[in-house]
Amino acid sequence: MPKSASVVYMARARADSPVHLYLADAKSHLTRDLTPFAGTTVQRYTVSTTSPSVIAYLDLEKRGTYQPVLIDTANGATEPLSTSKLLNQALARMKQVTTVESAPERQQRNVASFSGTSDRRGTQKFSSYGYFNPAQDGIPRFTVSGQDKYKDRLKGQAEQRILFLTPTDRPGEHLKSFTEEEKKIVVRTWQWVCDTVPGLALRASRNDRLCLARIDKDEFYSSLDEKKEESAAQARFNEIVLTDIFFSATAFNRCRTLVHEVTHEADVGSHLSLSQQWLTFIDEKVPELQAALKFSRKHGIVALDDYGAKYFGLPSLYAAEQPEESLAEWTTAYIFGSVTTPPNIRQFLEQKILDPDCQEAKFEEKFIRAVYDQDIDKLKEVIRADSDFLQARFYLVRTYRNKKDYKQALAVSDELLKKIDSRKIYRISTNARAFAYFQHGDTLCGLNRYGEAQVFLNKAIALEPHNEEFLSAQRWMDNHRKNPESRKKA
Repeated sequence: MPKSASVVYMARARADSPVHLYLADAKSHLTRDLTPFAGTTVQRYTVSTTSPSVIAYLDLEKRGTYQPVLIDTANGATEPLSTSKLLNQALARMKQVTTVESAPERQQRNVASFSGTSDRRGTQKFSSYGYFNPAQDGIPRFTVSGQDKYKDRLKGQAEQRILFLTPTDRPGEHLKSFTEEEKKIVVRTWQWVCDTVPGLALRASRNDRLCLARIDKDEFYSSLDEKKEESAAQARFNEIVLTDIFFSATAFNRCRTLVHEVTHEADVGSHLSLSQQWLTFIDEKVPELQAALKFSRKHGIVALDDYGAKYFGLPSLYAAEQPEESLAEWTTAYIFGSVTTPPNIRQFLEQKILDPDCQEAKFEEKFIRAVYDQDIDKLKEVIRADSDFLQARFYLVRTYRNKKDYKQALAVSDELLKKIDSRKIYRISTNARAFAYFQHGDTLCGLNRYGEAQVFLNKAIALEPHNEEFLSAQRWMDNHRKNPESRKKA
């Protein structure tokens, strides 16, 4: 945390309180309410990065009409900017500024921005770009260098390169059918990806079709402990799931969302994002931002915004979640030009994510074939080639279990858990860790070691308490204890 940094953020004191503007000193932890009147709501603010001043847009008359007011963050003095001339003069005095909007999806959470001078990096200059930008609409136009050579390989229309999954394709998963209008929206968005970054489109679809599934937002969150963030889509193994939010977003944000998710598809089994090379790039930056997040929560700021993330050298807050998200966020930021991408990260993306002919793509294709063929020898070859490829070990365990070779499955699972437990927590997603524990417990059940199996099932449930697969296994374990003769899972 920079010594002289301060935090300007919007927050509600209570759920039913108006949004106010606050200033927190990072060194002393003292927080001041900059909003001049108790019942006044702040809609947005413009903060100077060179002087102690903020222009807050306040509903002074409580009629939903927001007027600009200049606030001196040093002494709290206010100056109404009643004319556009006064506003322009104030902006000119502030010189370098950035604006933070109180967008609808953010009004229920606290938003923070960092300003000040870093004692290690010198004066910071920030972009006002945010991940959700309601002011942007329409399909964006970008040119990504080195991508034109792949366009001729995208034969046919975008619609022919999409496989829309239906409820009958995934029985029991509560999928919805895409409406015709939704299909048109998806096709337009996918066409933009194919036109703008054809290399990524080929890489993610593996020169074939992109598999897409549709699900209700409520169903999407039904297995989560709490809805931490509105999510428009989620990448799963060889398919992308779209929620209601994707279709209600602007065209601009749909393009960003799809780029993010197809990056996950290109990062097969987290092979790239958990590679030592990528972890080296982000290991210094992610802990810094996570420390800032811890500080912000301790002192009443629920979440920083993407502007604050850029201060720590990351494209967004989401980039600090885990390596997979960091890779997807950096790819999105590089394509959209929302931040300056460091040369080492840019080279990594260009050579391993945006190039469908890279060696990594061929290696991952070999892994995918081994998974679908349940080929133990091929999976072992993949692991020998990259001993840190955790997903290869995970699927080797699964393949042994499917073949009822629980002894070998347990040996590989032991190795997998040792590798997972040796990694820093932020490097492994909660979901991946939970399923590794669950699979280990299930393997122990295959060896009739039920007491040990319960220990690992408990670990899995502790990480994902509402996962129906885990809970179903727990019901079976409970039934087995009551009726040891039973061997049939509920």
